[in-house]
Amino acid sequence: MNNKRKLLMLTFLAFASASLNAQSGPIAIDLRPLQSEPGSAKKVELTLRSRQLVNFPCSDVSRIRIYVYKPDGSLAQDTAEGSKLKEEQSTPQSHSSVCVSNTMKPGQSVKQDIDVGNLYEMDASGTYRVKAELDLPDGSTARSSLISIQVR
Repeated sequence: MNNKRKLLMLTFLAFASASLNAQSGPIAIDLRPLQSEPGSAKKVELTLRSRQLVNFPCSDVSRIRIYVYKPDGSLAQDTAEGSKLKEEQSTPQSHSSVCVSNTMKPGQSVKQDIDVGNLYEMDASGTYRVKAELDLPDGSTARSSLISIQVR
């Protein structure tokens, strides 16, 4: 094989391997805008899909992180409600709380509607981009693709 073919084949294998690794994580995150009702343009539906058995132990508090990018590409600031929610979630569990370990089985999915307009400043008109991430107990991070939300 000549050098060009070797380089082409190695490049293809690297891309194929990266693609398979990205698809074979234990959890997939899907995001889609919810615009079925008036005034809901700032809402998204987030779906976690389990590809394998995943156990979220009580000691590992896993939270989904939502990132909202303004039309100029910068991160949107938290609203008062968004700041309050983040502050409440960062407080450690009290000793009196009961912890229930959560397990997701292969093929199981969980859906959640999120009003990103209530959590992030999205008052200016334009196209906002939204993505989600979740740190998993195995140390990996599940990431959604970037979606667009049009605000008028």
